[in-house]
Amino acid sequence: MKILRVVLTLVVGLYLASPLLAAPNKKADKVPPCPATQRVNQIVKNLTLTADQTAKFDALEKEFGPKMVEAKKQLEEAKKQIEALNKGLSEKVMDVLTAEQKEQLKPKKAEKKATKKGAKVKDADAVAPAATK
Repeated sequence: MKILRVVLTLVVGLYLASPLLAAPNKKADKVPPCPATQRVNQIVKNLTLTADQTAKFDALEKEFGPKMVEAKKQLEEAKKQIEALNKGLSEKVMDVLTAEQKEQLKPKKAEKKATKKGAKVKDADAVAPAATK
């Protein structure tokens, strides 16, 4: 009898959870907007455009869009490389310092972390009002 109750509970649970499991991942389906389209829209936001102008802007977006996407990818890769180089340099510098010198750096490191956290909170506050517009 216990086995039947467990099996029924599992079946009902799976039945209720199936819509959640089958739901498509909306983030994965969402295609990031083309940077060229975003830029053109930003520039001509409050203008009334002719059909000819719209067609020309579409052509510009097709021309510059892939180039801008590639440039952004390269920028992200460069940022990762710089981050890795900075980390490696910091490790090498720490290897050269004495234990006493490392201790002297701890308060500065803690202060830098606190400043960084404060900046992130300020950035989030600055972005939030802009997102509600």
